[in-house]
Amino acid sequence: MVKIKQSPKLPAEERRQQILMSAQTLFAKKGYRETTTDQIAKKAKLTKGALYFHFKNKEDILFELVKYVMGNVDETVKANESKLKKPSDYLKIFFEPSKLGCEHDELCQNLDFWVQAMTIPKIMKFMNQSSDRMTDHFCATFGSKIGRTKKDRKQAALFTFAVIDGLMVRQVMNPSIIDINSHCRIIDKLVEAGNSK
Repeated sequence: MVKIKQSPKLPAEERRQQILMSAQTLFAKKGYRETTTDQIAKKAKLTKGALYFHFKNKEDILFELVKYVMGNVDETVKANESKLKKPSDYLKIFFEPSKLGCEHDELCQNLDFWVQAMTIPKIMKFMNQSSDRMTDHFCATFGSKIGRTKKDRKQAALFTFAVIDGLMVRQVMNPSIIDINSHCRIIDKLVEAGNSK
């Protein structure tokens, strides 16, 4: 009979973090689809049973990682609230993945990770709720400085975040063409032009 060496007892929250960080490393390196729960357990130096004690399945781990990253986005935006003077200031925050709680920048910039996450209804719902919170924050931050009506401000926010999403995808595909300072000037001019109609 093979004996499995048990890892030392850790509080449940520390053990969950250990599993999440192991999964984050593997998802960044191999992709979500190619990573198995066996590999995550092995990387975390746990038995598969211990992993399943903390998470139902790989999808559950993915959901927790998305919540972790999106929660850090919310916290980063709140922490930088006083610096948010124009729409491009959001862009600057999103282009510093280390500020967003990613231990591995390549995970935050891994399209497969986000595409797989968005195929899962509960994760998509959560991401839409996060997006709605970010849009509300944008509208509250700029008030009537951007757009005459709440609808105008919401459209400016959606436009700003769509540009950010597009630039993040483009950065993954060809990082050499991204010039954040230039893009910041352009987005501010576009939002300003839309505001003056």
